[in-house]
Amino acid sequence: MSAEQTQEKTASQVVQNGHAEPSDEKRPSSDQKVEKKRRPSCNCNWACTKTFLIKNFLPLGFLVSIVWMLAWPWPGEKIEQWKVKNYVVVETACIVIIFVISGLALKTEEIAFAIKHPGPLIYGLVAILGVTPCLGFVTIRLPLHPTEFVIGLTAFAVGPTTLAQGQTLVAQAGGNTALALMLLVLTNMLAVFTVPFLFKAVLSSKSDSSVQINSANLLLNLVITILAPAIVGKAVRDLFKPVGRWVSSHRVTMSLLNNGALLVIVWVQLCSAHDRLMQQAFKDIVLIIVAAVLLHFVFVAINWPMILLFRIPPREAVAAMIMSSQKTMPFAVSIISLLPANLGSKGLLTLPPLICQVSQLFCDIWIANYFGKLVKKDQIAKETAERLPVTTTDVSGSSSRKEPAGEATMHVKENKTKPVDYLQKASSSGVHEGYAADCGSIDELPSEIANASGARQHPGALPPRTGAA
Repeated sequence: MSAEQTQEKTASQVVQNGHAEPSDEKRPSSDQKVEKKRRPSCNCNWACTKTFLIKNFLPLGFLVSIVWMLAWPWPGEKIEQWKVKNYVVVETACIVIIFVISGLALKTEEIAFAIKHPGPLIYGLVAILGVTPCLGFVTIRLPLHPTEFVIGLTAFAVGPTTLAQGQTLVAQAGGNTALALMLLVLTNMLAVFTVPFLFKAVLSSKSDSSVQINSANLLLNLVITILAPAIVGKAVRDLFKPVGRWVSSHRVTMSLLNNGALLVIVWVQLCSAHDRLMQQAFKDIVLIIVAAVLLHFVFVAINWPMILLFRIPPREAVAAMIMSSQKTMPFAVSIISLLPANLGSKGLLTLPPLICQVSQLFCDIWIANYFGKLVKKDQIAKETAERLPVTTTDVSGSSSRKEPAGEATMHVKENKTKPVDYLQKASSSGVHEGYAADCGSIDELPSEIANASGARQHPGALPPRTGAA
């Protein structure tokens, strides 16, 4: 029997039976022997692997950085020595790249929203500069050894929010990146004038040390590395519309570039501190790591209930909580570099801020992923609700929602017997979980997810039939 005759016979059987044969049907092999088609034992493919790698890019990169630091720290140590005046070339370039990308992804409407709804912005400023720094009066009294660890941990606790790490995690979680950027810039600028006095008061509560900080130099560094690149990126987006469209269509690529620059900074800092880390007792390193993690979770425990209490919208809540629960290592290191020599070794003073920076990155990756799912669900629910042709009450004639008379009449006729719950349909339609948010806004992200999963109703299209007319 030829292959064509076999296919015709199979097709006739399908017509007679009224249904298609299952996927594991028997099929003739090349030697005319009938054998059973086996189902693949695993459905994983490159697309699945790629989705996993994109979704977990930060934690995987963090683990690679640690292993590389322990196995071969020499490249990072050499890169740390590439300096122009007081700027480490690679780290400074990475920070500039991060904030240029942040400016490119920054939307004018998000800035306008943050200004028109100042609640989250005011809360973030108060929490970052007023509430969380008061924990410095607690950290200065921790029984850690050596004493430099205590002072370094305190310098980290009283500082402003993180420079690049928080911005990246807020974007990953789908939060309001404009609010995150405003909190970042404002708190780091204001901290130049508030942190020196607060840090001096904290140290004076346990000792008589005096602290002098060059505020003008620190302010200049912040303007050069943060504010100016963000303004340039925003200007390029607004002046050159094709650039803005390209950024919007390559959000995953921009996200990976942003996260990659952040991981380079962490890797260089870990490698440069390798020798000092290896010289410390294992018990002391473990204690400072535990103290750093506990300090961060205390920040989260303070901010989370307050954000829930004030009922801040989801995207703004994510930005306010992440930015208010993090502190920046560069600012702490800048303060430490200006401390008097009698407070201890600058190398040991720098270790606690480095450990805190890395530990809060590792902890907030999971927090960002958790809140990212909530934000996506909220965005999809809102978008689906806005695209509902009519609600259930519309079918019964009691809704206030308006739509063209022709479409409304046809929709009622289509749904006389059984109304359609589009929100339930969208939530159960298999939304792609591995879609990574980028370094900017995710306003368009739920649209793309809904479109790819079939949940979006195209403009002018009739809703599907759910029952007999």
